[in-house]
Amino acid sequence: MIVSKIDIRDDNYNEILNYIIQGFNQRSILPFLGAGISFDKPSSLPLANTLVSPLVELMWSTKDVALTSTSISKPDKKLAKDILFSARLERLLDALHKTFGNQALKYLDALWSQQWNSNHASLASLSQKGLLPWCVTLNFDLLIEAAANSINCSVNVLCPLTNNEIKFGNPPFKTCIIKPHGSFAGNDKSNERYSYLSATLSQVGGAPDKRNIEMINKAIKECPVLLVAGYSDCFPSEPFGQISGLT
Repeated sequence: MIVSKIDIRDDNYNEILNYIIQGFNQRSILPFLGAGISFDKPSSLPLANTLVSPLVELMWSTKDVALTSTSISKPDKKLAKDILFSARLERLLDALHKTFGNQALKYLDALWSQQWNSNHASLASLSQKGLLPWCVTLNFDLLIEAAANSINCSVNVLCPLTNNEIKFGNPPFKTCIIKPHGSFAGNDKSNERYSYLSATLSQVGGAPDKRNIEMINKAIKECPVLLVAGYSDCFPSEPFGQISGLT
């Protein structure tokens, strides 16, 4: 397996971009998309660390109440702080979920939007052209789907952990979007927005779930070139428009 980091400042960037365009034309690219693709305006959805920081700060601010009746050394207190401040969003939501139930998931409403951006529009364009058979994203939002729906492009969202599908449009579907952590429900499920989510650590699990692995392996067999975008130090999301325009 060859792994290559792509930087827009690299001298061979255009060569790599042409390789990716060729891959889309051959239907061999499997995008693995992070929160960064929904960060640009007008979507302006927060990145994961933006969601984590307020929760961590709030939890740590209650430490004095929790420790008033407990004798704890300075090293142990520092260790507790290090563990808390390095916690993933899923673990933090898990703690809140055990206390407040599904009400805790309302914290994720910050990720709800119906305003797609040029990244989502470009992915929808690739889908409409039949060049995007599969896509994987850990994002809960429905912005790729909304952008595709706006151009009458049918896509199917697969949530392996909850065994749910959300169909946008009618078959045959141009793209199957795998969401290993689940998805917000569609507009027709507005009262059950969180029913397809696997947002807490208890739901996601401490190791990759067999159901997610099987679904992603199915996609990789058809699209063996993994393109990771929307994460730091990965393929920048900005060139998606250029790619969709040249395919």
